[in-house]
Amino acid sequence: MKRKEVVAGFALLGIIAMAVAWFVLVCGSPKVVIRCSRDQEGRLIVDLNPNRRVNAFYTVNFWLEGDDEFLWVLEEDQVPIRHIVYGDIPRGATQEHPAHDVPPKQLPNGGILYVGVDYQWDSTIPPAACISSCAVKLQLTEDGGVKPLGDAELGEGLIKPDNSKAP
Repeated sequence: MKRKEVVAGFALLGIIAMAVAWFVLVCGSPKVVIRCSRDQEGRLIVDLNPNRRVNAFYTVNFWLEGDDEFLWVLEEDQVPIRHIVYGDIPRGATQEHPAHDVPPKQLPNGGILYVGVDYQWDSTIPPAACISSCAVKLQLTEDGGVKPLGDAELGEGLIKPDNSKAP
């Protein structure tokens, strides 16, 4: 009789584990994967790959570590932004900073660059629109390359430039 109770206990534990995994999968905050590289001309290329639950991007921000101003800020209009060449405004986006369609400053050949995305997604429990942010940390190399240093967690030592200087 004890063996049946143990088997039933393990079955119940398995069902609970599957329910918790499903809940986390469905109800957890979706992410946006940000991939950055350089093309043959040395331009920074940014590809955004959102989770299927991400509905829209609000802004895509570029800033250097220690700077008090964004280098470039794009805002999504009606067409989803997925591919960005630094300095070229993609179809479906408007430039918020610098103002008056002035091209952004050129990227230096060294230093730490952050690329951040503010995005909207729908939670399932309770059903509601949510806003999240994510960012990646990149090392700009002297040879014109870019080395990914991983995800940058906003609020854990990572500070965006002052919003009073740019949107």
